[in-house]
Amino acid sequence: MHNNPSSRKKIVINTLVFALMLVLGVSGYMLFMGSKPKVTKKKVAKKTITVEVTHLGKEDVPMQVTGTGRVIPARQIELKPEVSGTVSWIAPEFAAGGIIKKGDVILRIDSRDYELNLRKSQSALASAEASLMLEEGQQRVAQEGIRILGAEDKKDRFSTELALRKPQLMQAEASVAKAKAEVEQAELDIQRCELRAPFNIMVQDTSVNLGSRVTTSTTLATLAGIDEYWVETAVPVDRLEYLGLSRDNVSAEIVRQGGLSRWKGKVVRLKGSLTESTRLARVVVAIKDPRGLTSKNFTMPLMLGDYVDVTITGNIIKSVFRIPRNVVRNENELWLYNNGELEIRKLNIVWKTPTDVFASEGVNGSDQVIASHLSHAYSGMSISIHGSSQSELAKKNSEKNTTKQAPVSNSNNGTMSGKKTAAAE
Repeated sequence: MHNNPSSRKKIVINTLVFALMLVLGVSGYMLFMGSKPKVTKKKVAKKTITVEVTHLGKEDVPMQVTGTGRVIPARQIELKPEVSGTVSWIAPEFAAGGIIKKGDVILRIDSRDYELNLRKSQSALASAEASLMLEEGQQRVAQEGIRILGAEDKKDRFSTELALRKPQLMQAEASVAKAKAEVEQAELDIQRCELRAPFNIMVQDTSVNLGSRVTTSTTLATLAGIDEYWVETAVPVDRLEYLGLSRDNVSAEIVRQGGLSRWKGKVVRLKGSLTESTRLARVVVAIKDPRGLTSKNFTMPLMLGDYVDVTITGNIIKSVFRIPRNVVRNENELWLYNNGELEIRKLNIVWKTPTDVFASEGVNGSDQVIASHLSHAYSGMSISIHGSSQSELAKKNSEKNTTKQAPVSNSNNGTMSGKKTAAAE
């Protein structure tokens, strides 16, 4: 079999092309490998976050319980007359909101009819007293007659009560007593025509005017005492034991909702039932002189029906740390700065308020409490204090990182550096 020249030529060409491609591929690979950048391992710099810190101190803190309530009068009455008649005079302050001091006249009822009754009673009394005097004279005459008869014949002495006219004397004395009572009643009716304030009052509303005809069943006005107001506030039942309600003079502070005015108060009693809806205990707080009648430094009167915030000061917690709520984490944890690292510590919280918590354990006065907010905080995080020396901090971190990384380094230089550092140490 003879080789075809054209086939032989084709094989030679294919062989040359394949050899050329192989040479180019090997050359390209060698060139690529020769130009590959060398990667050297570097130590990752540890990121340090700057924080603000604060210090805490121990103090004695009064336990305070807050609540809301509505101002109500401590004393409230409906004014009704004790006699009937026509209203002949009313005080200028006898209107809603008017203040009348204790003993001042509120209104007067026409007393002319009662003055006539007084004169009639006085006349009846004079007549009864005259009858008594006559009867007393008759009795003396009867006594003298018995004495004379007894002197002549002692056995026929008439010593009975009838002979001495004792029943007639008793009747005359009773008539005098009755007449005196009628005079006193007439005088009392005249006094009752003038209605006076039983205590310092504020007129809440009125239902009569000058010339009104009133009876003993007519309500003239509703009056509220202004010497003292009450606020009934609701507090959680579990807080009652901390208020010390068994002792006297448990103080409270009252603040108008949405306002700045403040009043001092005192807890007067704990009601014996809970609120139906919220099951809270009801505490009554008294505010003396809420209208400022006797106070020299008074700015704003307390209004009936006003809604107020009440802060009751109870027992005192001895030697605890006051911690602002914005530095407390996860309800009962603190973040602390400890030699360039973040430390998380649990607190023993004994009392809470809307702005602070109070802890007896879990923190010391020398601790540096982190006040800054950190989004991803963890124990051991590298931190620095704002305003501290950065060069000193970097030096400490460098020494710390060198000591930790030298024994596990994979580079020769690193190993030698680690040995030298160890030897130097």
